[in-house]
Amino acid sequence: MDFDDRILPFLEVLRRTQYMARAELAAYQDRLLERLVRHAVATTPFYRETVRLAPVLKGDVFDRSGWADIPIIKRAEAPAIGERLYSEAPPEEAGDYVETQTAGSTRTPMRQRGSALTGIASQALQFRQYEDFSLAKMVRDVAVTQPMSASLHNQLPRTTGW
Repeated sequence: MDFDDRILPFLEVLRRTQYMARAELAAYQDRLLERLVRHAVATTPFYRETVRLAPVLKGDVFDRSGWADIPIIKRAEAPAIGERLYSEAPPEEAGDYVETQTAGSTRTPMRQRGSALTGIASQALQFRQYEDFSLAKMVRDVAVTQPMSASLHNQLPRTTGW
């Protein structure tokens, strides 16, 4: 799938959802969050084997109000959990994943996986910020260091002086 075919639709979602009424946005977020939680329980050994997500998933009923009660995985726990945190069936729309590792500044490097969708989301959010604040100079500087497709570049705010 071409870069433009992935980032531009994501950008359109950002443009559409940013002005939703509070209740409409909350309902939209709830649908996404429920999908994420159900996916985690169904495809991730750690969440399938534990009751960590029980505060929001009681039987077959999803309830966002328990979100703050989900225990946070602490850094010390993560190495022991290891690959049990990885989905056995990542959703197709997430794209390929890449494994990375932190520098280990706290003595223990952490391995992690990120999906192509993470990069797409990051670039779409960055582009949306450019639109919002007309950061033309920053757009120009970033375009020099990060490849940008022609059709995405054509959507940048036009200013004089560059």
